[in-house]
Amino acid sequence: MKKCYTLYLVFCILLGALQYVQAQVIITSRAVPQPYDTLEFLTDLLPNTGGLQENGPGQRWDFSSLSSPYIYQMILRHPSEGKGYGRFRRAQSMGITPEGYEVYYNWTASAMNIMGYYGYDFTGLGIKASSYYTKPYPVIETPLEYRKSIDFSTQLIMPLGRNQVPQSILRQLPYTPDSIRFVQEIRRTDKVDAEGYLDLQVQTYAVLRVTRTEQITKRLEVRSQTIPWQNVSDLFKEQRFMQPDSTKRILFLSNESKVPVAEFWVNPASGRINKVQYASYPYLNNVSRISKSLPDVYAYPNPTLGKLRFDFINLPRGYYKLNVTNVLGKQYWTQTYYLDQNKSIPVDLTFLPEGTYFYRLLSEQGETITTKKLIILTP
Repeated sequence: MKKCYTLYLVFCILLGALQYVQAQVIITSRAVPQPYDTLEFLTDLLPNTGGLQENGPGQRWDFSSLSSPYIYQMILRHPSEGKGYGRFRRAQSMGITPEGYEVYYNWTASAMNIMGYYGYDFTGLGIKASSYYTKPYPVIETPLEYRKSIDFSTQLIMPLGRNQVPQSILRQLPYTPDSIRFVQEIRRTDKVDAEGYLDLQVQTYAVLRVTRTEQITKRLEVRSQTIPWQNVSDLFKEQRFMQPDSTKRILFLSNESKVPVAEFWVNPASGRINKVQYASYPYLNNVSRISKSLPDVYAYPNPTLGKLRFDFINLPRGYYKLNVTNVLGKQYWTQTYYLDQNKSIPVDLTFLPEGTYFYRLLSEQGETITTKKLIILTP
């Protein structure tokens, strides 16, 4: 009897192990986008979701509460269509991000990599230029499985001519340089710390969760014809553009999607979720599709019972006025906001009677950026 029980116990253990192996998620090249793909994703700037703390296998996540008024289409084009192509002639494809800068990609047998950017101003000084990685930055590399950890390091370099640099910086330099470059030292760690199933609206995905952290240090270097590259960072160590930085993202990857099923941008210090990008899903027909990174604003939901949010996208830093009028132009509500790029702001318009209205976004100079229809319903 004891022998039978032992055999039964061993059988159960082996069966459980077999079921685990069968259910184990391994991310393969099926999850890697290819040149000329069109990648669709949505962005929730006011996410109300949790459940990111638990590690391990057998997890279940429900992110069906995520919402967005638009789908962004990132079309991977031939790199020669980009303004920065001159520096990235070995790129295999180029895409434009929702923030409006160009990303140049190449592929290896196991990874999709970023070679560099055009228009990505990581200094915050308003400089529009090319920047390149000394070692291409992997967006996704396969295969990936639970408990895998990958360390990676590279430099992101933005070389500039003297005429591209603000005078406030040039005046503090010890001599007049011929060349200037901003350098970011990036150290990244990817940890596959959970696996399971993720519910997103009408679809369920088998996923791996990857926690990606980065530590970034910065420096400024100058040179002339007679002086080699010299680090002058100490002259600007109190400036914001020279402060070290850290980032944290949590990615949910699946072989059923060419983009992360969900990608969370998390404040490393507070743990606050700043935004979530997530995959488009079938039968999603009630939202706008955009592929150009133009300044805009979207009301969501629309029609609405009065409680809604306005999603502002790609707005240069400054003050903006948003107002709501009826079809005759009578103004019922207005508010001024200081905005920089993307932001979502909840608004309560339940005091408005049912009907058709228009919301208008104006620049600080009073110029109309966009006007759109808003429909208010009553319960």
